[in-house]
Amino acid sequence: MMQLQVMVGGKTIAVDGVLFHSAAAIAKWQRLLAEAQPLVGSFSTGIGIWGSPGVALAGAAALGFLEAAVTGANQKRGFHILAEAYAAYERLKPRGVIVPVSDISNCEHPAVANWRARGAVPSEMDVRNMGRAELAGLKDRYGATDEELRSGFLIRETVQDLMVLPDEFVTCRSGGRLMMIKWDRVETYELQD
Repeated sequence: MMQLQVMVGGKTIAVDGVLFHSAAAIAKWQRLLAEAQPLVGSFSTGIGIWGSPGVALAGAAALGFLEAAVTGANQKRGFHILAEAYAAYERLKPRGVIVPVSDISNCEHPAVANWRARGAVPSEMDVRNMGRAELAGLKDRYGATDEELRSGFLIRETVQDLMVLPDEFVTCRSGGRLMMIKWDRVETYELQD
């Protein structure tokens, strides 16, 4: 079985799987962040909006308060888009899958941003703005329930391109346990068969 041997803090960890997410869903989330940034402009929040998802989005509860505090229409729109980005991220997080190291391409190098895989993940279809005829078609085609359609997002498992969620921590499986490794703390890295 192929593994990654990583050393963190002097301790060697045998990683046999890594958490991956839909590359399309990550791209959508990143597009929303990029769209919001120029609109928010130089408004100082003190919560590091543009940092790692784990830190930046932790302040999302304050977005409504901050949106109310700004007066410019563009800044208000920017905070609205940030809230949408936060919601997309929160829907994305639990929809990851553990990919065995043997199925990860480019993992011979420790740059996780370049790692890729293909696999089945729960994917969402935004149905909030669909008409009755389109929704009826989804019921026929995917067996969607009224409750699913009222939620605004239809979730079905699809095979697609996967990537590691951009963050300072990488979720890995080792010996059947999941752990988050602060990737910039990895001292040594070796791919083993």
